Amino acid sequence: MRVPNLFTVPGDPVAGFFLAGGVALTRPTQLLAACGAGVSLYAAGLLLNDLVDEEIDRKERPGRPLPGGRIPRLHAIVACIASFSIAGALSLYCGGATPAVTAGLGLAVLAYNLWCKRVPILGELNMASCRVLNFLVGASAAATVPFMPILSLGIASVFLYVTSVTIVARFEADEDRAGTGIWAPLLITGFLVAFIALPTFYAGHPNRITGLAAAVVWVLTVSIAYLKVSKAEPERRTEVVPPAIGIFIRGLIPLQAWLIAVSSMPGSAMISVLILSLYLPATLMSRTFYGS
Repeated sequence: MRVPNLFTVPGDPVAGFFLAGGVALTRPTQLLAACGAGVSLYAAGLLLNDLVDEEIDRKERPGRPLPGGRIPRLHAIVACIASFSIAGALSLYCGGATPAVTAGLGLAVLAYNLWCKRVPILGELNMASCRVLNFLVGASAAATVPFMPILSLGIASVFLYVTSVTIVARFEADEDRAGTGIWAPLLITGFLVAFIALPTFYAGHPNRITGLAAAVVWVLTVSIAYLKVSKAEPERRTEVVPPAIGIFIRGLIPLQAWLIAVSSMPGSAMISVLILSLYLPATLMSRTFYGS
């Protein structure tokens, strides 16, 4: 289930919730349920990914749990079905449009693993759409009429960043093309921080300190991953790229914290810091579990 990556998931619905104008004190259980649905579907997608790719992994990644024989295939299937079911149940608790959005996310997860990930460009767009739909699960749980420009900012930021990371991930096991597109996450991060984050928080935003701190962590995270790959010898790229992708994925945490701070809703500063704090356990877990 890529344990380090699970810490990057709750921030999507939380950011969506706040950017849609949600107030955590009035709908706390719905927000928690939306986070649980997002994490469950993410886990289901990872399990389905390994089930679908078992034969490929037997050749390219024989050390993985399924091809390595450490996890029986039946157990993975049961866990996958259970994860999808838990997500559905939690979305029903949220009510409103959340079950429909969650169903859309579930279909996007299925589409990616069963077909789209093998299609260049479409696979990257599908993966990004999964993260955006997770973001919208939280927005729907807010049960408000959102201010669309600010919600669109969150959607565009998440979509662009995840697309750029997925471009790099496509070739992680390819000896000739590992590291392809490594500049993309750095370019997207630099653009968003320079033209949106800095101007927003410079203009006296109430969460400017929290937001700028999150932006700095985001830039440093992406820069570290970029340097790890760019400085590696070409023959070592297949060793270096997967851990770097894990770092890129953890870069979603400060991105989410930044978006929550942008919302300036009541409690957004504290929740932004709380989401940013997930960076530490995600990083510690990455020393034991792989992220890509």
